[in-house]
Amino acid sequence: VSTQSTGPPSFSFFSVSRLSLLPLVFRSQITKMVSTEDDYREMLEGEGFFDLKRLKDTAQHGVPPQVRGLVWKYLLGILQPHRDEEMLHTSELKSNYERISETARSEDSSDLFRRIRGPIERYRPKNQLFKQPDIKKKMENVLIAFVNKHTVEDFSNDFIDLLGPFILLYEKEEDIFYCFSGFMDLLEEWCSRDQFVHKLSHFMTLFRSVDQELFAYFEEEEIDPNSWALSWLRKLLSFELPIDDVLRLWDTYLSCNDGFELHLYVCLAILTLHREELMTFEHSELKPYLQHLPHMDIDQLIMEAYNIRQDLVHRNVI
Repeated sequence: VSTQSTGPPSFSFFSVSRLSLLPLVFRSQITKMVSTEDDYREMLEGEGFFDLKRLKDTAQHGVPPQVRGLVWKYLLGILQPHRDEEMLHTSELKSNYERISETARSEDSSDLFRRIRGPIERYRPKNQLFKQPDIKKKMENVLIAFVNKHTVEDFSNDFIDLLGPFILLYEKEEDIFYCFSGFMDLLEEWCSRDQFVHKLSHFMTLFRSVDQELFAYFEEEEIDPNSWALSWLRKLLSFELPIDDVLRLWDTYLSCNDGFELHLYVCLAILTLHREELMTFEHSELKPYLQHLPHMDIDQLIMEAYNIRQDLVHRNVI
C-alpha cells in the first residue's frame, strides 16, 4: 500500500504487507491448490466417523460442484459425520418431509400459491433450468412446505432468491427442503428479518469509513441504500451475483468460523475492488450495476474482505 496516498486505504489482493493479516487458512490458498473431487470423496466415503473440522477447513477454499451438495448437507448439520447412522437418518428425513408436504397441501394455500408463482416465473429468466416446469413445481412445493412448517407469517420474495442455489444442488425435494431450512435458520441467527434495517445502517457506516470518496459519490448520485445494499444483505447476494459465484461464496460462509459475519466485509470488498469502475457510472448506470453484478473472483473477494475487516479492527472502527 502506498504511503503517499491521501485517499482511502487500498486493499490490494497482491499486497505482501497485508498478506500476513489474513487468517492462516486463506493465506495458505496462495500457494495451495484447492482440494479436488477425489480428495473430498476420500474424506467422506470412508467407513465410520470422519473429521468434520477437516471438512470445514477444506471447504473454505471452495467445494467442487460434483460433491458440493453432499458437503453442504454436513456443513448444514443435515447429515452427521457418523456414517453408520446415515442411511437410517436419510430415510427418516424423507418420511418427515412427506408428512410436512402432505400437511402443507391439505392447508388452504391458494393465496400463497398465487403469490409464489409470479416471482418464480420471473426468477433468473436467462437460466434455462429455471424455465423447466418440474423445477418451478419443486420450488413451489418446497416454499409452501417451508412456510407452513415454520409458520412464516409474512412471505417474502427473498425466499425465492435464497432458495435458488439449493435447486441447482439437489434433485430430491426433501434434500432441497432440509438444506434450505437449515440455511434459513442460520440466516435468522445472524440477523432476524426485522433487524436488517439496523444491519443496513451499520453497513453504511462501515462503507463510509472504508471508502469516504466512493461513499460521497454514491450520495452525490443519490443512490438510495434501500435500492441495493438492503438486498445485498437480506439475500446474501443471491439475487445480484451469478449463481455459480453465489455457490462458491456460500461454501465459505457455511464452513468458516465467521459464517455470515463475513458477509458485511464481502459486500465492502465488492465496492473497493470495483471502485474505479463505479466512480465512472452515473445514477442511471450505478443502480443496474449494483443490482446485477458481474462474475467475480470469489477467492480474491474473500481475501479482500478479511483485509478490510482487519484494517477496520486496527483503526478501532469495529
